[in-house]
This record gives sequence, C-alpha cells and structure tokens, in this order.
Amino acid sequence: MSRTGALQTKAEMPAKTSQRAGQKTSENGHIKACPECEGGIITQGSEYICEECGLVVRETTIDRGPEWRASSAAEQDERARCGPPVTDTLHDKGLTTEIDWRNKDAKGNYLNERQRRQARKNRRAQRYSKTSQSKEKSHRDGLGEISRMCSALGVKQPVKKCACSLYKQCVDGEILPGWSIEDVSTAALNIALDQCRQSRDIVDVLSVSQAPKTKVLRAQKQILGEFDIWDSVVPNEDELRKEIVQHIRRLSSDCEASSEVEQATIDLLDEVDYAQLGDGRKPMSHAAALLFETGRLLGAPDAPTQQEIEDAGGPCKKTIRTTGNTLLDSIDQETQNTIAKRD
Repeated sequence: MSRTGALQTKAEMPAKTSQRAGQKTSENGHIKACPECEGGIITQGSEYICEECGLVVRETTIDRGPEWRASSAAEQDERARCGPPVTDTLHDKGLTTEIDWRNKDAKGNYLNERQRRQARKNRRAQRYSKTSQSKEKSHRDGLGEISRMCSALGVKQPVKKCACSLYKQCVDGEILPGWSIEDVSTAALNIALDQCRQSRDIVDVLSVSQAPKTKVLRAQKQILGEFDIWDSVVPNEDELRKEIVQHIRRLSSDCEASSEVEQATIDLLDEVDYAQLGDGRKPMSHAAALLFETGRLLGAPDAPTQQEIEDAGGPCKKTIRTTGNTLLDSIDQETQNTIAKRD
C-alpha cells in the first residue's frame, strides 16, 4: 500500500470525543444510555445520573463561589474582598475608595503624628479627585439633598433611586442651568413619588425642602416637558379616582365639613370625565376644587372656603378657582342642578 493510500482525509477520521468508552450520545450531545448497564439517564441539576445503577455519567457543575471557606460570620466578613454593589444614589456609584476618618491602621492601631498628617492629605486629595469637574459636584450636592429629603420624609429606597436617576438625567441634559440645585432636586423627588405611586402633598415635600413652591413647580413642569414623561406620572383611572377620594376625605376632615358635603363631592367626582382628571394637575388640586364647588352648589353653611382649603394643605386659591371652572365645564347643567337640590 502506498503512503498516500494509507493516509486518511480529515473527513474520514473518527471524531474526537471526551465521553468515556461505551457511552452512547445523541446527535445534540445528550447522553442516551448508561455506559455500564445501558440504563436510562435522568438529570438532577447539572448532573446526568443512571436511574438503574446510580452512576454519575456526566457532571458539569461550576462552583462560582470564593476559593476560601469560613466557619463563622465574622470570619466571612474578614475574608470577603468585594465591596457593596453599585448604586445610583451616589454620584460615583460607590466605586471610589473611601478613606476612613478614624486614624487607625488595618490592625486597629492608632497612627502616629506623621501618619495622621499623611492620612489627612490623602483624604483631601481623595475628596478633590472624586469631584474634579463641576458636573460631578452638582451630582454630589443634588444627590445628597435628595437623600436628606428622603430620610426626612421616610420614603422607600425605590423612590430614592428613581429621584436620583432623574436628577442625573437633568444634570447630564443641561437642564440645571438657570435653576438651583434645591429646585431641581425637590422637583425630581416630587416626580419620583408620582411615578412610584407614592404621591405626597406638595406641602409635605416643601416642608423638608429648601426651595420655594413656585420655583419647584416651574422646574417640575420643565422636567416633565423636557423628558416627555407626563404619562408616567399620571395613574390609570381607577387609581386616580381612588387617590382623589382620599384627598377629599382628608380635606373634609381638616376643614370640618359635613358628611353630606363630603359624599356629594364624591358623587360629583363620578360625573367628571377621566380626560379632565388626567390633564397633568395634581390629584390634590382636583379634590380641593371639587370640594369647594360642591359646597358652593349646596350652599351649606359649613361649606369650606378657598382659604380654609388652602390652610388645610390644599393648593392656592387661584388653582382652586381655575381647576373648579374646568371641571364644572365638563359636567352637564342637569347634574349640577341635581347636586344643588340635595338637602
């Protein structure tokens, strides 16, 4: 036989396999039978096991844990080498190194005078390096203000993350020029509360803020228009009506209105079209306007005035008048007369 005839082409050579001898596999690589007893194969997690003799035919488990072991929680914390996960609530996402303010080394011993001076220099250099640009300083100050207000209001972590993310978008989108950090951070928190369906009265938010109400509302309107997120802050019809009813009951209680005025206001709310309720105004504004207009239609002696509603945490008197006129225009005159004739 010639040398050429003794050679096999690549296509004729048997395919290499990592399976053990006698192991039968299908075309897609799955094991069909046990190589020892020809029994059926079952899978448990990442293992292929013979259901007859219990032989582990293949094991593809990958241990993704650390290479060390710990016998206690303290030992585990000591040996762990990873830090906390990244978060949007910090301007650097928590990735930069933090130099401890306590003048101690890794073993817990106090530093001497020369080492303390060096540690102070390192802290100062680290602080400057974290905010080397003006945009980073705006991130740091704004996110710190949001964290302070969230802590004072007791809101949940998802709301805080949403507000911080929205504030970063405002800074990166150059919406901040012309507005103070307090204005934009308060507006971002107020929008985040609405997006997470945990709406708070603007009075509650302003009580922990350092920005005036007019500037916050203007900044909020600009942010909503700039990012086109009007739909995300307006809940669906059922949620919106339920929230307005809650505000009506609270305002009625604070203004000491009668139960008849409160119930008539809720009935009048059922006649308002959803398109009028979802016009971008706060649910509190709709509740205050409906409560005032219902009291005016009934002519009740205990009907709350615009000033009483504003003092109870409602919107300003101008908002009550304009919102009330808009809502009444959407209700037919016959329904208004029916409400007015109630005893």
